[in-house]
Amino acid sequence: MLAESGAITEYIIDKYGGGRLRLGPDDADYAAYLYWFHFANGNLQPVMGRAMMVGRVTLAADHPVQVAVQGWGRGRPIGGRWRKAIRI
Repeated sequence: MLAESGAITEYIIDKYGGGRLRLGPDDADYAAYLYWFHFANGNLQPVMGRAMMVGRVTLAADHPVQVAVQGWGRGRPIGGRWRKAIRI
């Protein structure tokens, strides 16, 4: 039984994708594929989790933790690499 979302996704891709849903190591975009495939679990999910937890507690607006997560999850861009990948 798999319980980790990245592992579940990779299992489905490998089991049912028939080679159509992933890039191979010889593809020129393979490194970018791996980066974005693991982006949510490695970068996005921890930030979103912290923002969600901080949103559930009552902290002063100027509290350092509150200030650090302010704006995440409300349309704040993740960065230039994100913009380039989705062609903004």
